[in-house]
Amino acid sequence: GVLPGLRVRTSSIEENQNGVPVMVIKGRFGLPDGQGGSIPFTAILVFFKPTPTSVTRITFTYMQDFEAQIEPDVNAMIASIRLSK
Repeated sequence: GVLPGLRVRTSSIEENQNGVPVMVIKGRFGLPDGQGGSIPFTAILVFFKPTPTSVTRITFTYMQDFEAQIEPDVNAMIASIRLSK
């Protein structure tokens, strides 16, 4: 219900470069443009556990037209997640 109409394209659980297990879900959805059409967006949801009893979600959303420019930066941010001890 967070992103109505989200269509998941990929999902994975992997360790980032700092050894943090992250779940990454990537999908697409549209928002009304006010003129009967839809504006296409990409969403990347990242889940990780900062402590054994908690879960954190980071959501990145951007217009699909800018996916090639923005996604490398999003991937760098996901790779940079680290947990303090």
